[in-house]
Amino acid sequence: MPPSTQQTRKRKRSPKPSTSSANTPTPSSVLNHPSFRTTPTHIFFHGGILSNWHPSLSPFPGKRGLEICLPLLDKLGIAHPSQEAYSTLLIHEFGFGRGEQWMMAMKAWLFECDMDESGLKPFQRAGKVSDEEFKQFQSDILSPSAPAPSSSSSGRGRGRETAELEKIYARDSHLPCILRTNVPRSQKALGRKVRGFRPDVWNKASIPIIMAGCVARAQVDQGLRSVYLAAQERTFVEGSPRDRIWGVGLKWDSKAIEDEANWRGENRLGRCHGEAARMIQRVNRSS
Repeated sequence: MPPSTQQTRKRKRSPKPSTSSANTPTPSSVLNHPSFRTTPTHIFFHGGILSNWHPSLSPFPGKRGLEICLPLLDKLGIAHPSQEAYSTLLIHEFGFGRGEQWMMAMKAWLFECDMDESGLKPFQRAGKVSDEEFKQFQSDILSPSAPAPSSSSSGRGRGRETAELEKIYARDSHLPCILRTNVPRSQKALGRKVRGFRPDVWNKASIPIIMAGCVARAQVDQGLRSVYLAAQERTFVEGSPRDRIWGVGLKWDSKAIEDEANWRGENRLGRCHGEAARMIQRVNRSS
């Protein structure tokens, strides 16, 4: 038989790659990621898809984040704006681009409490502002041309309640500013300016707030959801050498980080991812 015929027949016998298996991520392939390192017991990360600064593939709904975190805050006895507060409604209707935006927006929501210049005073809707007026307020206050805190707003062409509301938010609240920018560095800087901040309250509230944002994001971001499902029972650890609150104060790719006795920080972000992963896994098992 001529060599050319033999080569042709050999090529025909070669198995074709399976398209379905090639396109279906396995747990090992999902966890083989350049921004984290996986062991049988831990996922050590810094930056990348597990970072609060990482953009979500799709905006995640504030409504879902609130559904998860409000009962947890109530269980901890942490006072917060009511579901009818304007700040709550702004967050409820917003689509968040990344975890940092959610975190800093909720920080402003928790501590600024729809405040006016006379102090902390919750402004409830209570029928004073119609749905149409609220949507107009929402559009105006989230417009790129809206004034920053400490500026004035004329409220020209608005109803009295709506105009007053715009003045209050323009003058006193960092929440709209955080919602208006999708730059994580700017979101972080604005969060540091939040008035009325209490570290003791934030230390308790931050974990359920960030965890809720992680779950809400994972439910619209298949990449993050896949990591959570593939993680199984592993412990998430943020390996940031300079962060001893959200990380453990060690580099994610160091040998020292593998021993928990060496950790120098609280690992809050890792704990949030762990709780979020367990919630996503429970939902996946029940579906």
